[in-house]
Amino acid sequence: METKRFLTHVNALRGLAILLVFLYHLRSDWCPQGFLGVDAFFVISGYFLVPSLLRKGQDGRFSWWLYYRGKLTRLFPALAVTVLASLAAATCLMLPEDLGAMAETALYALTGQANFYFGRQAVDYFAADVRENVFLHTWYIAVIIQFFVLAPLLLIPLSKLRPVWQWGLLGLAALCSGLIFFQSWLPAGWQAALPSVLRDGGVLGSLYYMTAGRLWEVLAGAFIGLLPMRQDRDGGQGRTTRAVFLVVGMILLVAPAFCPELHHTGFALAAVAGAMLIIRCGHDTALPRLLENRVLFLLGSVSFSLYLVHWPLLALVRYTQIQELTLLSCLGCAVAAFMLTYLLYAGVERRHVSLRCTLGLWLAALLGSSLLSHAERCPLLPMGSPDILPAYGSLEYRDWRLAPRSDWNGEFPNVLQAHAGHCGDRVLHPDDELYGREPVLRIGTDEKRPNFVLLGDSYANALFPGLDIIGKQEGWSGLYVNFYLTPFWGRLNRENGNESYFCTEQKLQALLDWLADNPQLRHVIVMQCWKWRFEAAESWDGRKYRGQASRDFNEQALRTFCQKLSAMGRTPVLMLPTPEANVVPNTNIGQWMRRLGLWYHTGNPAPNIASTRARYRKKMGEICNLLHELEKEGLCTLLDPCPVLFSGELFQPVEGEHLIVWDHDHMTVYGACKLVSGLKEVFGNLFNQRGASDRDSAGVGK
Repeated sequence: METKRFLTHVNALRGLAILLVFLYHLRSDWCPQGFLGVDAFFVISGYFLVPSLLRKGQDGRFSWWLYYRGKLTRLFPALAVTVLASLAAATCLMLPEDLGAMAETALYALTGQANFYFGRQAVDYFAADVRENVFLHTWYIAVIIQFFVLAPLLLIPLSKLRPVWQWGLLGLAALCSGLIFFQSWLPAGWQAALPSVLRDGGVLGSLYYMTAGRLWEVLAGAFIGLLPMRQDRDGGQGRTTRAVFLVVGMILLVAPAFCPELHHTGFALAAVAGAMLIIRCGHDTALPRLLENRVLFLLGSVSFSLYLVHWPLLALVRYTQIQELTLLSCLGCAVAAFMLTYLLYAGVERRHVSLRCTLGLWLAALLGSSLLSHAERCPLLPMGSPDILPAYGSLEYRDWRLAPRSDWNGEFPNVLQAHAGHCGDRVLHPDDELYGREPVLRIGTDEKRPNFVLLGDSYANALFPGLDIIGKQEGWSGLYVNFYLTPFWGRLNRENGNESYFCTEQKLQALLDWLADNPQLRHVIVMQCWKWRFEAAESWDGRKYRGQASRDFNEQALRTFCQKLSAMGRTPVLMLPTPEANVVPNTNIGQWMRRLGLWYHTGNPAPNIASTRARYRKKMGEICNLLHELEKEGLCTLLDPCPVLFSGELFQPVEGEHLIVWDHDHMTVYGACKLVSGLKEVFGNLFNQRGASDRDSAGVGK
């Protein structure tokens, strides 16, 4: 049996792990990989759980009733109280539709299925738009519950085998789990051979939630617990050796947590190795103050309560502010989180809650979640201010998303055909039978042959209605390729997890061949999210680029693509980055204004969502300079949205009763029309350079 002194450093490891997680959730730029603290928690769980069950199974001391009752009364009282308190707060702070979605998530949290729910929904744990999801953090609780339920069913029979068989089977399970978690390291054929339920859903988040993919971390802790403890025979030398390994373990756990925001699975390997070294070598070292200090010990003691309460608090604060937390907000949230942690720890976790009380709390939370999951139908809940601004998916937008296809373009390559589920959900309505079916849509008038084509991602989807409306007024004629096509040469474009979105060599060559067959399409307009395209990159041959190497690679990839178009006699027309509203990414600004009605009275100052030129230059300056260099080389023509969208030094996302952008960066129909109208002279000069020949060719291909 381990002594109490030996367990002190493990408790300190808990404190260190929860501190990393808390810093990451508070401000991800403070501790970009702080989520690695969760990997340490899995190691700790395996260290305590697996060896204990194997020993009790071998000795015949295992009691199924005592085991499950103990786990139930350990986890569910604090979880149920957190859910009840969060629902009560959200009832006052959230719009009914958001409250209903939150309550539905709470049902999965209370039944230990939150990780399945988030994985099935392909919720990217690292995306900015999930930071208002009140119960996102319960995915970890769900994985732990599943481990606790399954562990005795598997380990008690295993305890009857000889130790060599125990180690062998546990090692095999760890290997299989590791292959699932690190599947991105495997050859493509091996990845495809994995069952679909174990395959990464495209975003790292889906892999992040997998129970099977986390088993290797639990078993890593188990192996440390199964190793016999050695008594030091060399006195101080043994303590010094352990101190060295302890420092290495601390570096492996802490250093990656403060690395740039890369979210690479390899960091988990370092964190797990670090946690293993800390557990194994953290007792009785020559550096007792490194772990045996009061701060880490207290944090470790309340780590479960702190984990439960801090995320709902931060999510609700973000929901009310709709902006990233300021330094003052972070300080206030930290103080509030520790106060709530103390209340939960002293009032619930520290007490020995009876099974009857546990079931009562769980049923109350379950009932409350079930009732509030239908919050939209409850007339007693606050509704916020009227939604006077058009919603993004309204019929007004639908009219433009269902634009007719064009018959001018001839046969279109099959590899570039649009498909259901592609980025065209911002072009065609998901409920329509034509959703994602038309590969090429008409822009402007159909009375003459089109002479330009619009390409890009969701930003091009958003620009398309403006080009179409103003194009009809001005007599322009063009095409929109209704496909997620972000043109570079040699760049795989893996920002989106759906493989059908990838811009491969085959697809871009097909695009060039199609342009060669349609020589009248002299202008190729590209509008896309440039900042995504200049982050981490992957080449067609599988090489990965990051940091400055990525920017250099992307610059050359874009230059090569423009050169290929220029060699064909086409003019690449690149839209410079558009300004962004000062809100959290993917925030629906129309809904944001409804939220204000819950918390602000008429005349009170509302949070400012305007953006400044200084912010734009800081975020987009490097990309703009690069694009201007390409224009100076004669490889492209640039369109600058800033003179149109900025008023002085400010970009106001709301203009009267109209939205310019529907979230922080995608244009509304009104915004797209404003932008195109402001650049009407520039567009007109491009499209009408050979207007006579266009008129002469009218009717061709009809």
